[in-house]
Amino acid sequence: MKNLFFALLTVSMLSTAFVAPKPKINDIEWNETTHNFGDIPLGPEAKFDFVFKNKRKDKLSVKKVEPGCSCTISSFTADPVKKNKKGSITATYKTEGRPGFFKKYIQVTFEDGRTQELIITGNVVPAPVH
Repeated sequence: MKNLFFALLTVSMLSTAFVAPKPKINDIEWNETTHNFGDIPLGPEAKFDFVFKNKRKDKLSVKKVEPGCSCTISSFTADPVKKNKKGSITATYKTEGRPGFFKKYIQVTFEDGRTQELIITGNVVPAPVH
């Protein structure tokens, strides 16, 4: 039993040693990756553009953008972004029927498999009653 434990431990250690590290995204410059809308009114959609600049030597393409829930809509620059040019991910939060604090995540996947998580937060405030 002791030998089995050490064998499994050794295999586990060796397998993690050969896993390729997740590439860093230091060749993409973002205006911000977390946006706080602050207090926003109930009803109209809240939109924000996460802008990125391609610092790579070649073109950069966004493969897909996945919001964490149906209350958030995302769109993105579909064409490849050339070196030193900008692209964007637009995050739209549907406030109708959703009063109170929110924190939503958007997963951006690039063509090379790297990902970036974007976050929007805010507080939806109902209109005052007259």
